[in-house]
Amino acid sequence: MLSANVETRKMAKRQLRISSFFNQNALVSGHSEADKQTETNTDCASLLLDLAQDENPPDSDQESRPASHKKPRRDRVFQKDWLVKFPWLKFDSKVMTCLTCMQSNLKLSNPFSSDTGCINFRTSTLLRHEGSADHRRAVSRLKQKEYMSVAVSKAIGNKEEAVVKLMRTVYYIAKSELSISKYPSLLELMELNGVDINPLGEGYRSRKTADGLLEAMSAAIDLKVAQKIEDSEFLSMMCDETTDIATLGKIIIFTKVISENLEVETYFIGDYDITDKTANGITEKLREASDNAGIEMEKCMALGTDGASTMMGKKNGVGVQLQRLNPYMLQFHCSAHKLALCTEQAAAKVG
Repeated sequence: MLSANVETRKMAKRQLRISSFFNQNALVSGHSEADKQTETNTDCASLLLDLAQDENPPDSDQESRPASHKKPRRDRVFQKDWLVKFPWLKFDSKVMTCLTCMQSNLKLSNPFSSDTGCINFRTSTLLRHEGSADHRRAVSRLKQKEYMSVAVSKAIGNKEEAVVKLMRTVYYIAKSELSISKYPSLLELMELNGVDINPLGEGYRSRKTADGLLEAMSAAIDLKVAQKIEDSEFLSMMCDETTDIATLGKIIIFTKVISENLEVETYFIGDYDITDKTANGITEKLREASDNAGIEMEKCMALGTDGASTMMGKKNGVGVQLQRLNPYMLQFHCSAHKLALCTEQAAAKVG
């Protein structure tokens, strides 16, 4: 209806202009022929222009509004409060990803589950993903992993507790200088006293298990001693060579280090077999043992030995050979050995 009224007004306007055009031509009938022709051409051109404008009216909005005043397009940005509303959401300053989908290790097709991420910063996008089948699958997978982890941790926790009890038993045997063969009988005593070691099974009652636990504890202690040696700015060594009941040569080595609290601590380095009991053989064994323990001869400021010429010989004793590696090293005759010699000689004179 509105369109018909517009067309009617246009037609009336055209008729009025054409009528006005012919009336003007009648008024100028007294003029010269040249003037008549000029005015007629001008009026005709004006009429045609008006009619053309009526047929194609200009877009008033486009002509009246400059290009610089066009409404700019608003770029969507990430909203920080989405991280609170959607706990699974991760944003790395460029793209959005889903921690749940990525941690599930499932092969998913949504952009939130890949490193490329999603850049469609809309609340509706996040809501669609949260309700998607991929996200629900990922949530279910993580819950299954969590339940399995709890069950495994509980089982391992029971076994770990039992293993700790067995290691304490082995440690007690070693500290008490008892035979490791006492291990099975001590376990039986523990069970009689109400200690539960059943989660580990029968295999943990054997002598082989006791040997393995002892080696594990020894390795842990060695690591601790190695760290103490590394942290100490200076240290000293003590050694003694002897022959056991089977006439096999043995050498035992200790070290003293300075702790963080500036306290002197003594650690056992090892008990080694030795076939060459000469100064050269003992020196070589000391250097080998110190290298294995991480002892640098440049840090060794003192050496304690017995008073035998092999150890304290002024020309080629063990101390002299080690002093060639570290001129600042001092050698001491062990006080315990001195006391043993004194008591031995005193008892011989009294007898």
